[in-house]
Amino acid sequence: LGKGKNTPLEKAADDYRWCLEQLAGDPMAEFIFYIAINISSPNTLGLRALQHFRMLRQLVATCKQVAPRPLLIKLAPDFASEKEFCRTLAAAFEGGAQGAIICNTTTDHRLLSPALQSFGGGLSGKPLADRARQLLRIAVRETRGQWPLVSSGGVFSPEEAKKRLELGADLVQVYTGLIYYGPDFAADLGQYPSFYSLS
Repeated sequence: LGKGKNTPLEKAADDYRWCLEQLAGDPMAEFIFYIAINISSPNTLGLRALQHFRMLRQLVATCKQVAPRPLLIKLAPDFASEKEFCRTLAAAFEGGAQGAIICNTTTDHRLLSPALQSFGGGLSGKPLADRARQLLRIAVRETRGQWPLVSSGGVFSPEEAKKRLELGADLVQVYTGLIYYGPDFAADLGQYPSFYSLS
């Protein structure tokens, strides 16, 4: 879930709360495993301001009041420092989040060759892998196994998905990699015996 693009930041919690109230009243909600609170899409102007620890703590607490299923916060990879990332992560859990998704697409186009750096929007895929692994390691250390962590970003192969599980992720999300690797991704991941014990 994300706020509407025309909703001002001070009213963002109202958007999330309304969506969660609709889900809570829907009989299909019992089939939902978790709900992702997206505060990190680069395509919604100003959305990432909600990652500020004060705003985030209150937003999560508001959502938690009406959420019919566990809330996971989807964070950006573009933090100014490790301290800032850790502070944001802590605020999410203080507010009542029950997990985190690390991470969304990046706006750091320096990860691309110079000829491609002028393109706008969020960048996903292989260039994001190193940063996603780095943030996962930090999150695993900071949360000490108390909350589920979902790793996303740059998962281009079953080998990479296995690596994320070995680093401490509880789940792995695959987007761009599923397109380029193909529909055998999940089946090929199953060839690793450790996958079953780590998942």
